Amino acid sequence: MNDPTYSPTWEQYLADVAELCERVRAAQLPVSAVYGIQPHGVVPAFLVAQQLRVEYTPLSIPTRLSGGSLLCVEGLSDRGESLVAFQRDFKTAAVYVRDRPDTILQPHYYARVVEGPVRFPYEHVHLLGRR
Repeated sequence: MNDPTYSPTWEQYLADVAELCERVRAAQLPVSAVYGIQPHGVVPAFLVAQQLRVEYTPLSIPTRLSGGSLLCVEGLSDRGESLVAFQRDFKTAAVYVRDRPDTILQPHYYARVVEGPVRFPYEHVHLLGRR
């Protein structure tokens, strides 16, 4: 049986984040700040904020914010559960989305649909000096 885990290389991951940015730009959303849901939204949110040239902040709990167009980023939206708490105050985005029949919330923007879980390039143990 094939493992459905999607394991992008750093090069592919960065290309997928760039694709996410292009989709946000194409929507002409005037983003004023980007927030990343911890843990897997931190890296892509930081990269998205850099590319869009706006402020970046990590989030671990739902926060009421106002002012401007705020973008909340997740690394993988499995069912959308992590994004539900943020949907009122934010446009939502994910680098990867799983297409599931039990999806609660589809993010406004995403780069790629995947079949299974994602092993992010920064999760590879050998990068941390352990083998």
